[in-house]
Amino acid sequence: KRMWLWAIGVLCLPLSLLLFRSSVHLSQSSKHFGISAQLDDTAGVQVSVSMDSLKSLLAHVARQEPLIRGCRSSIRLVADGWEVTCALAVAPESSIPEVSRGFERDVFASLEHHTGMRVARLNLQFDLPSASAPRLK
Repeated sequence: KRMWLWAIGVLCLPLSLLLFRSSVHLSQSSKHFGISAQLDDTAGVQVSVSMDSLKSLLAHVARQEPLIRGCRSSIRLVADGWEVTCALAVAPESSIPEVSRGFERDVFASLEHHTGMRVARLNLQFDLPSASAPRLK
């Protein structure tokens, strides 16, 4: 009987380690998917969107504007849609109202297209770095 108990113990140890490793992996990966939005009530579809993915999308929008040299963003889901804050470093020769209008239009279109949810608020902060500051890549 002791041999059977020992064999069961040897078999259970790797299984318990595998389960522990899987639960740790799931808890770490769930940190990246903190936002969950119900897109279609009739179909019962629920989609999770990574905050890092949305920040990457905002950085992509900033790279499309030649006068924006840098972008730091934060995004969160509020009751009436996305609340976005972007700190933009713009070229010294740029017109802030023009850059603001173009960037705002592109952020609204991009986030609403990709997530299906409207942008409730967009807060822009501008910085004019020196003329020698490198351009976004």
